[in-house]
Amino acid sequence: MNAITPELLAAIRAHAESAAPNECCGLLVALSDGINYWPCRNRSTLFNQFDLHPEDWADAEDIGEIKAVVHSHVDQSAAPSQMDLVGCEKTGLPWLIVSHPAGEICTFAPNGYQLPLLGRQFVWGLCDCFTLVRDYYRDTLNLTIKPPPEGYTPNFWKKGQRFYSRFREWGFVEVPQDQPPQLHDVFLMQIKSDDEPNHAGIYLGDGLMLHHLEERLSERVPYGGFWQKATRYTVRHESL
Repeated sequence: MNAITPELLAAIRAHAESAAPNECCGLLVALSDGINYWPCRNRSTLFNQFDLHPEDWADAEDIGEIKAVVHSHVDQSAAPSQMDLVGCEKTGLPWLIVSHPAGEICTFAPNGYQLPLLGRQFVWGLCDCFTLVRDYYRDTLNLTIKPPPEGYTPNFWKKGQRFYSRFREWGFVEVPQDQPPQLHDVFLMQIKSDDEPNHAGIYLGDGLMLHHLEERLSERVPYGGFWQKATRYTVRHESL
């Protein structure tokens, strides 16, 4: 990343201050007069996340070349989180993080980072129980798992997620209840939801399940007891 001028830093820090306690986000854009900071709207309602508005990205592309993605961390260091490292890889651009109010700066660039299956942070739609299943099948079995096109629905945890009941569209078949699970099977569970399964875990063998609950890191747990009672379907990929 090119040298960040004091003027750019001042603009970024001012944006971070105005957005607090939420994170600010923006872009460094190359224009005819040099690199400029392009403030963007953060669509996320969570204080520790950002979701840069796609219209603002498109507007920046219309006027110049996007050189870097910028956002703030509030009341924490500027060190990148797991989701920051994942986002950096997806954009293919350098990222800059400024901490507020400390003003610390951290810059980093894509380097091939892959999110681990164990110990990953939870972010709905980006890093949750479904994406854990998807990444496990990609990394372990080189299989691509995609949900139906409607994606996530509101009140996911309370109402359940309809695409979990549509596992055949993922290329899975139901395992009869009288058969024991085998390695790589997926458990579709209903935990306090009204209608549909709302959680998924992968069977690792030896009585262990890999899963990812909200507000917890992804983990291995014994499969049985509560988890077994909550299971509505055990499904197996047709290729297995």
